[in-house]
Amino acid sequence: MTPTKKKELVTLNEKPLKDGGSSLYLNYTIDGVRHKEYLHMYIVVPKTKIDRLQNEETMKTALALKAKRILELQNGQAGIDRNRHKDRLLTDYLLERIDYYNQRGSKSYRQHLEKIVRWLNNWGGRMTLKGADKQQILSWCKFMKDGGLADTTIRGYFETLGTQFRAAVREELIDVNPFDRMDKSEKPERVEVEREYLTMDELRKLSRTKIQSDQVRRAFLFSCFTGLRASDIRNLDWSDIHNTKVGPQLAIRQVKTKGLIYLPLSDNAIRILPQIHPDRGSVFRLPDQATVNETVRNWVKRARIQKHISFHCARHTYATLLLTSGVDIYTVSKLLGHKDVSVTQIYAKIIDQKKVDAVNAIPQL
Repeated sequence: MTPTKKKELVTLNEKPLKDGGSSLYLNYTIDGVRHKEYLHMYIVVPKTKIDRLQNEETMKTALALKAKRILELQNGQAGIDRNRHKDRLLTDYLLERIDYYNQRGSKSYRQHLEKIVRWLNNWGGRMTLKGADKQQILSWCKFMKDGGLADTTIRGYFETLGTQFRAAVREELIDVNPFDRMDKSEKPERVEVEREYLTMDELRKLSRTKIQSDQVRRAFLFSCFTGLRASDIRNLDWSDIHNTKVGPQLAIRQVKTKGLIYLPLSDNAIRILPQIHPDRGSVFRLPDQATVNETVRNWVKRARIQKHISFHCARHTYATLLLTSGVDIYTVSKLLGHKDVSVTQIYAKIIDQKKVDAVNAIPQL
């Protein structure tokens, strides 16, 4: 008779990440309540000997922590705080998330969360991860409004905080996201902001201007002629580009929406790509997004273009170039990968304003 395998007090698990690696966490039960403790340790895709050695050391450290947790549970020690999740401050959880984004090299998102933590600390209220409710969240938003923050900034912080609560639900730290209990009318108003873009003449001027990084140059211009988001540019692999009967075409699953899009490549887009390249591997090798945006801003300034341009403005540029060339809005919506054509309407408003400006530019009699 085969002996029954004894259930472990603590298990070490891996959560798959989008880049192919994994995040390590422990599972254990205290007083009948299951807990998931993320260790903020990561197993990377082993491409080199150093990667393999790093993974081995990471796993050793994680196993040592697992053994420590088992001893604490067996001995009834206070090393594991039984009220750790019940009264855990929201800011403490956000600091862990900051560490998570830091480990993944998401500098801009980390800095965004750091600002949110500062505003939560300045607010003075005591918001816990499990006890947070919509009244507290809306009180915090009012505090930021009274503190002079712009409506667009408040809405951005509000949405980012909602994303962190969704992560806590996925990690089974909380059962319900308090943001889901808010009516649309209660949330900070979404302010329609002016979307900066470049004209074809400005693109020509920019392409002739020197830049610190050729990779950033190619990636930005490629985005201007494909509309790909920065996240999709980073994920773009040579194997995503296919030669079809009608010419080169991209077939990718968007990082943001998870939607699959097929995108024909124009001559402008093809010319930006290196003529000699491997069959597989990253098309662009870029630094962190904050550095990319800084490089783009300096490049635009050097070209003497008086606009506030970030990398994402390349996507706006693509949309406006299509619409000014006479492409119908439904086709533009499909090329951008929008699920709803109403999202694309903002670009139509830009073109309508350009028409008004053009008419008003005619000299008076």
